[in-house]
Amino acid sequence: MSIDVIKLIESQNRCLKRFVTDSQQFIASANRGDLSELYQLQEKRDSIIKALQLYDRKISREVLNLNSKAKTPEFIQTVKELCQQKENLIQSILALDSKIISLIEEEKLRLMKEVSEFEKRTNLTKKFKSTWVSESGEKLDGKL
Repeated sequence: MSIDVIKLIESQNRCLKRFVTDSQQFIASANRGDLSELYQLQEKRDSIIKALQLYDRKISREVLNLNSKAKTPEFIQTVKELCQQKENLIQSILALDSKIISLIEEEKLRLMKEVSEFEKRTNLTKKFKSTWVSESGEKLDGKL
């Protein structure tokens, strides 16, 4: 029984490591200006989160079924170490998520600026066409 708990926590930590790796790969691509994998990252992360929830339920069930003989000092120490690894991975994920959010916000601002500049140019062109031609009484030459 106690071995099952340890194996489940190890599996959970492997999922968290994959979460970290996927996030790091996305950040590397995003730093090169490619945010096209955002949707795939979200899908991967969603499936990892579902797996983590499943592991949480299994671990809880196994811990409830542990008898007092299984809770040896070695077992407790191993679980503490694995939980510390888990905590470290979660902290890494939080830091990576902060970077991902920053990259998305930067891209959002860049796109908003680009759209604003496009709208400004479009409005300027419309004003030029509408007032200059009518005020001069001339027709625009269609040739450039």
